[in-house]
Amino acid sequence: EGPEGGWLKDITIVCHILKRLLKGLEDIVHAEQEPFRRRQRQIWITKAERLLQELKERAGRKCDDNSGMPRDDSGDD
Repeated sequence: EGPEGGWLKDITIVCHILKRLLKGLEDIVHAEQEPFRRRQRQIWITKAERLLQELKERAGRKCDDNSGMPRDDSGDD
């Protein structure tokens, strides 16, 4: 497994959590929601977005050559 295997396992878990968050969003986003909760949710979404962007940028700097990259068979279209 090594560091690459552990990293791939972690990113897979992150993707599964994001899917679960998307599914659960319908239950927590509604017109009657308190403004504090709405703002809190938006703050955390923004933080997650920034971290994902940083991950993409760092990975892009580390590997300029994307040839030989595996296909995305995760079923997440």
